[in-house]
Amino acid sequence: FSLAISQVRFVGTQTWVVSMFVVNGLVMYMMAGWGQLSRKARVLLVISVTAFTLLQLSIGNRRDFMPMFIYLAGIAATKRHAIVRAGTVALAGAAFIALSILGVLRQVIANPMLLASNLSSLLVTQNEFVSPIQTLMYYVQKTRPLRLGWTYFAAPSLFIPRVFWPEKPESLSFQFMRDAFGSVEMMGYAYTPVTEAFINFGWIGPFIVFALLSLGMTKLVKHADAYPGLYFICFALVVDFNRGDFGGLFYSVVCMGAAFWLMSLVSRLRWVPRVWRSTLQPPGEPFPPRNAAPGF
Repeated sequence: FSLAISQVRFVGTQTWVVSMFVVNGLVMYMMAGWGQLSRKARVLLVISVTAFTLLQLSIGNRRDFMPMFIYLAGIAATKRHAIVRAGTVALAGAAFIALSILGVLRQVIANPMLLASNLSSLLVTQNEFVSPIQTLMYYVQKTRPLRLGWTYFAAPSLFIPRVFWPEKPESLSFQFMRDAFGSVEMMGYAYTPVTEAFINFGWIGPFIVFALLSLGMTKLVKHADAYPGLYFICFALVVDFNRGDFGGLFYSVVCMGAAFWLMSLVSRLRWVPRVWRSTLQPPGEPFPPRNAAPGF
C-alpha cells in the first residue's frame, strides 16, 4: 500500500510531467522518421508506444499519450494529402460521443449522487465539453482585479522548480479550485483560453487574445515547410490548448520541442556502437540514414 501511495505521489510530481512531455517528443520524431527506421526499430517503437499507452490507461490518464497520436494523424493526413470527407465527420462524431460518455463516467465515479439526477441533464452538463466552461461562468459572476496579461508574460517562470521558488504561483486551474471551492482536494476543472483571456482583459480579452493567436497561427502555417517539427507539435497539442492555459501549453511545447530537437541532433551522429547499428540502420543505408526526419 505504501508503495502504491509513493507511486501516486510520483505521478503528480513535476518530474513525471516533464518526462511525459519528453517521451511524446521523442516518439514524435521517430514517427516522423518512420520510413527511415529498420524493421527492428519499428517493432521496438510499436511495442514501446503500446506499453506506454496501456500504462497510462491503467492509471486513468489519456492526455499523456494523446499528443503523439494526434501528431501521427497530422503527419499521416499531410502525406496522403487528405481532406475532410464524410468519414472524417463520422470519426469526429464518434470521438465527441466517446469523450462525452467518458466525462460523465468520470464525474459519476467521483460523485455517485449524480446518478439521482435527470439522465439528459447529466449528459448535457457533466461532459468533457461543458465542464471546462464552468471556469468562465464562475469568473463572469465574480468581480476580481484583471491580470492585465500577467499570466502570459509569466509563463517562462514555470520552468523554475518550486524547490527554488516555494512561493511560485499555482496553475490557473488550481487557483480556480481555491477561488470557487476553497480547496484543491477534488477533481479539477480544465481551464480554457477563453477564461484566461477574460481574467486578463475582461470582456474584450477573448477578442484581443484570439486575434493575436490567429495572426501567430497564420504565420506558423505559412512557414510550416521551414519548421515542420514545430508546426506538427503545435497541431498535436490542439486538445491541450482548448483545455488548458497559456503557461501550460508553452511548457508543453518547449519540453516536447526540446526532446524532438535532441533526437534531431542524435540522428546526425556519424558513429554509434556496433551493437546498435543493426537495429537503427536500415539494410544498405549509411548512418545516419538518408532523408532523416524533419528537424525542429
